[in-house]
Amino acid sequence: MNSEYYKPIEFGAPIPLNNVHAFSVSMPTIQDVIDYEEGNERSRSFIKSAYPRIMIHPYIRRITEYLKKELDISGSHLFMLPNQEAAEVVAFLSKTDPQYYSFSTYSIAVFPENAEDDAINYFAFMKHCGLMIFSREAEDILKLLELEVPVCTEDSDTIFSENKIKNVLFDGYGSGELFITNSGMNAIYTGYRVITYEALKEDKDIIIILGWAYADTISIFKKCSKDFIMIPNVYDLHTLEHILEKSGKRVSAIFIETVSNPLIAVPDIPYLYELSRKYSFLIMCDNTFATPWNVNISNYCDIIFESLTKYASGAGDVMAGAIFIPSTSRITVESLTYIKNSYIPLYKRDLNRLAFLIKDYKERVEQVSKNAYNLVNRLNTVGSIGSVYSVYSPEAKINWDKIKKNETSFCGVISVVPNCELSTIYNSLNLPKGPSLGSNFHLVMPYTLLAHYNETKTEDGLAYLDKIGLSPNLLRISVGTDSEDIIIKEFSK
Repeated sequence: MNSEYYKPIEFGAPIPLNNVHAFSVSMPTIQDVIDYEEGNERSRSFIKSAYPRIMIHPYIRRITEYLKKELDISGSHLFMLPNQEAAEVVAFLSKTDPQYYSFSTYSIAVFPENAEDDAINYFAFMKHCGLMIFSREAEDILKLLELEVPVCTEDSDTIFSENKIKNVLFDGYGSGELFITNSGMNAIYTGYRVITYEALKEDKDIIIILGWAYADTISIFKKCSKDFIMIPNVYDLHTLEHILEKSGKRVSAIFIETVSNPLIAVPDIPYLYELSRKYSFLIMCDNTFATPWNVNISNYCDIIFESLTKYASGAGDVMAGAIFIPSTSRITVESLTYIKNSYIPLYKRDLNRLAFLIKDYKERVEQVSKNAYNLVNRLNTVGSIGSVYSVYSPEAKINWDKIKKNETSFCGVISVVPNCELSTIYNSLNLPKGPSLGSNFHLVMPYTLLAHYNETKTEDGLAYLDKIGLSPNLLRISVGTDSEDIIIKEFSK
């Protein structure tokens, strides 16, 4: 355990600490969260980097500033993408028309100063689809350009890295096809493209999201689908069955999360698979929260996604994703070829870093599961906590028991709603506080404020949050491998 994580961490500090590739950023008070969401001057001066898909890394900004001078680019908004095809996909999805410049194999999309709305929209699709480059790749580009960068030393595994990662994941998921992508969202976007590609051949134009999914996932499906239906309550099978009875022949796929974010709800995956056989649609599943070590879902899903940035890494400093196609999947061979030609592969240095970190993936999850189970039992006795959401919540446990691997399987993400003023409890916690999850150290996030800030500022927005059961005061806890005693101590103060 690194005790430095359980002392006050200043606003804007990278989490992990002193790590240029960190995936989170410290927001120790509710006012810090508000400043970040409103993008005010204080936030901009303190926060230099955050989650790599959400905020462009300083290294990438340095590259685009350099290229702007070298290529004599006159635009004000520059974005760096992996290649020209990725740039054109984003332009098509965002309905924008940037000017392009080439640098090596990369593409630079440029918008003039008076096209700020188009630039914002363009970047939104970049981050939703994972059509980006990240910090290690940018670091190597800066070195090629002979621009100075701080020395970064880290453990990595350079021999057969991809095979080592795949072997660990095959051990968890079973046999099938596996693709390692540059991020979890690129995995989901690639899977979405494959599903819609398959659907075109059968006139299936409806995609359903069952349960409250990750915001960027919802954005992809909502903005890109011809006919998109979202059922916020994962347990609302009555509505799902009604839709299927009425329009089942048009449904191409149902997207679920094994454990949905942030209310830790669990769908009835075996029953959904039965419905998929009856109505001939595919099952897409994001398994990031549950991990392959806690659940058996391969026989019930056609395509499984995982953000390897999270528990598979544990270190919190490498972006990566996975697309797993189980051997029993109904995905066609033609579509497998389509995936191979569509996803953005993981950059070699990120691949090497992940190969080193993933070796103890199973043991890490087992320890996290044990800590999380103990934590839930103890949080229920803490006076400052009003509600606790976990896979052992009554409705969730029924479905969790159907897919869990063994009696010790437990999800490492827990959500709580304090029964006192949010700022009073949040500001006092000497725990790492910021976005994301899956690190070896514990991490607390004021989920609703960070994911749905605009809704918390209006009466209509608050009414919407209330309708879907999402409290503005909800805190999400990502349990790490460190003892749960640390969290109990902080919440009990």
